[in-house]
Amino acid sequence: MVLGVALYLSTPTLLRFSGEFLLKSVPISNPDLILVLSGDSDGSRTQLASTVYKNNLNCKILFTGGHYYGFSIPQLMKKNAISLGVLSADIILEENSTSSYENALYTKSIISEMDLNSVLIVTSKYHTKRAYLTFTHVFEQSSIKFGISGAEDGVNYSNWWIHNKNSEIVLTELAKLIWYKLTVL
Repeated sequence: MVLGVALYLSTPTLLRFSGEFLLKSVPISNPDLILVLSGDSDGSRTQLASTVYKNNLNCKILFTGGHYYGFSIPQLMKKNAISLGVLSADIILEENSTSSYENALYTKSIISEMDLNSVLIVTSKYHTKRAYLTFTHVFEQSSIKFGISGAEDGVNYSNWWIHNKNSEIVLTELAKLIWYKLTVL
């Protein structure tokens, strides 16, 4: 019974920890490349990447992702970035990947052809840990330094379990992280 009461009282702390466990931030100042993963529906990743780009005009942006209902997601991200002030000549596209692991695999050949010291990965906050682990795994033999920054995703990580949408995002990402740890990483 004491264990049950302790577990009940510690549940909010455990839930908060499990949501915050997904978050990873590895800042890089003046990255050579900003690598933006597709997957958000509101353009927050592209907006964050565009802001970083404007503060560091000596870099390129690589948008990675696949197609959705016949539309190239990286092309849509490019169009959005241009409207936010990114030069078209500074944008590179990878349009065949359909997962975080494929994002890393398919961009590896593109990145390997470039003379880079650092890459900043931009994704949504909930996706930062899995994305960072995936890219550092795929590029483990590379001397390129990777950082990661999470775009705002609307999840309140201190009480995510209270809202259905937040619960869906956090629980799905936790399951994906476990799956990647078992099969990919």
